[in-house]
Amino acid sequence: MPRGRTVNPQRRNVVCAKKLSQQKTEGVLRSSPELAEANEALRIEITERQQAEKQITRQNALLAGINRVLQEALTSESEEEVAGICLQVAEKLTGSKFGFIDELNEAGRVDAIALSNPGWDAGKMPKSDAVRLLKNMEVRGIYASVIRDGKSVIINEPTSHPEWFGLPEGHPPLTCFLGVALKYGGKTIGLIGLGNKEWGYELADQQDIETLSVTFAEALMRNRAEVKIKNLNGNLERQIAELQAINEELEAFGYSVSHDLRAPLRSIEGFSRALLEDYAGALNGQGNDYLRRVEEAAQKMNQLIDAILALCQVAKDELHREEVDLSAMVKKIHGELKERQAERQVEFLISPGLVVNGDARLLRIMMENLLENAWKFVGKNPRAKIEFGVTRQGDKTAYFVRDDGSGFDMAEAEKLFIPFQRLHGANEFPGMGIGLATVRRIIHRHGGRVWAEGQVGKGATFYFTLGN
Repeated sequence: MPRGRTVNPQRRNVVCAKKLSQQKTEGVLRSSPELAEANEALRIEITERQQAEKQITRQNALLAGINRVLQEALTSESEEEVAGICLQVAEKLTGSKFGFIDELNEAGRVDAIALSNPGWDAGKMPKSDAVRLLKNMEVRGIYASVIRDGKSVIINEPTSHPEWFGLPEGHPPLTCFLGVALKYGGKTIGLIGLGNKEWGYELADQQDIETLSVTFAEALMRNRAEVKIKNLNGNLERQIAELQAINEELEAFGYSVSHDLRAPLRSIEGFSRALLEDYAGALNGQGNDYLRRVEEAAQKMNQLIDAILALCQVAKDELHREEVDLSAMVKKIHGELKERQAERQVEFLISPGLVVNGDARLLRIMMENLLENAWKFVGKNPRAKIEFGVTRQGDKTAYFVRDDGSGFDMAEAEKLFIPFQRLHGANEFPGMGIGLATVRRIIHRHGGRVWAEGQVGKGATFYFTLGN
């Protein structure tokens, strides 16, 4: 006993008594038939606990792998990168030495979208060569049934499999194989292939990779969708930049038209008028006629410039949306048209209470052009009719302006909305050929569309929708 330590005799006796009792009890158990049952129950309990702990470890590893695939898919730049991450997770989960992920192409053959570095480093073929080799491959060999039947396979003796046909030169040796079908939307789109687990593959390996394959297929399609959206956004940004450049050019053109072209036109018009006023007597009838034509051409050019500038301004101005009563607006425009030509007999039918959301100033320009267009083309009809109303086109509300005027050939309907395209001669019906182009631009700015229906000699109807 160590020096300086004092032991209580009573405590020592109690400890000795407990040890003696324990030894006696153990002796009884050793001699009892219940000992074997107790040991077996203990062994089963320990085994079940170990299996449960192993299962929990596998599940945690699987969940961690799934989370990694999902997280990496959000930031990966390409589907090959997503596939590479999934393959790394699959190899780690199963303890595989190497693997690949193949995808079915449109020709029904397979392309490798992921190959593991460790496996190919063990072979004689560089991975870069393998990637080129494993493109557009025929579906055959031990993995063919995975693609063909959409079912997983475990092959722990590949060389004895009936569909084994060997390995290409430089391919890593294959001691065992696990193939799991990749499915999306109920269809097989490829497979995950794994090789050379040290003691062969088990059903638990297959179940883990089947679970992982569902996540990977979703992540792959999500990545593709995001890449597609990114490309579309890139194209949209380029188109916006091009549109901005075009708008800037239009503004520059408008400035040039309003300043640079008007000055010489004013000179032409002014000098023509001066010649007519001061030297009409010195010219014969033909000379005076020529000067009048020059003056009229200059005036028409000025009108065209005004129309072009108005069209450019429509595209440039910012929209100020508000509730607009189109019925009241049409009624007012009708009054103005009637005041200009009181002698005309034109019946106006206006559906009441048609209220829309839009820019009041631009909508006024649009309705003026549509109604003036109808007013013009019913000019030869002694008792004409113009109607403004509403109808349904599918799930959209469509407004219309209908007339019983001269109409048009439907084969030329698209020309109606092109600037300066005219379906009738200027002598027959006057105008610049810019009104309907202005209408379309305003409607497009409101997120709607415009179209026309007509028949020669039987009138025309112009429909339009307005976005929210």
